[in-house]
Amino acid sequence: MGKTFLGDAIEDEASLLMDHLEKNCLDKPVVIDSALNTAIINVLWLMFTSKRYDVGDPEIVQYVQVLDIMLRVTRKKIFLLDVIPVLPKILPTFILNSLFDFDVGENYFKELTKMSENKIREHLTSLDPDNPRDIIDYYLLEKTERDSNGFLTHFDAQQLCGMMNDAFIAGLDTTASTLRWMMLYLTIYPDVSMPSCASLLTIQIEFYHQ
Repeated sequence: MGKTFLGDAIEDEASLLMDHLEKNCLDKPVVIDSALNTAIINVLWLMFTSKRYDVGDPEIVQYVQVLDIMLRVTRKKIFLLDVIPVLPKILPTFILNSLFDFDVGENYFKELTKMSENKIREHLTSLDPDNPRDIIDYYLLEKTERDSNGFLTHFDAQQLCGMMNDAFIAGLDTTASTLRWMMLYLTIYPDVSMPSCASLLTIQIEFYHQ
């Protein structure tokens, strides 16, 4: 897809975010999480699904809620299961659930995966081999084997959903936190903060390019 596509997508979303802030958030205290999260997810969605959302869209609100709960769960003790991967194999389920919220994380991860699968199914019905639109299309053209229901094989579906989930889990919170900090910094120190924030934004854009 190249750097040009991604750079244009980031610039478009930044412009739309600024328009939203100017229309709805001037001269009053405001929580910008919804608009900011939507802008960030739109960049990721455009890469994978060629689709963007308006602020407050029910689908994107649900997606952000699922991601937020998953992040809150993984910030707790559940990260120990990655550090000590043998624990899920030796501890009873009720202990995993009571100590690590293992069932909560697993349920929301399944919901996130289901949402990714729905996007893949939509792409299967509208795929044009001569005009691939995004990562999902290119993946479907590369992985041509299908199961008995016309969907990707179990392994291929797991791989693509895993790519999508990883991108959103890794990309949303890190980017949103950086941008929220930048906006706060600009608000408190408007005369001295621009060079520092510009440098951080450049780093963030380069991260996505890579």
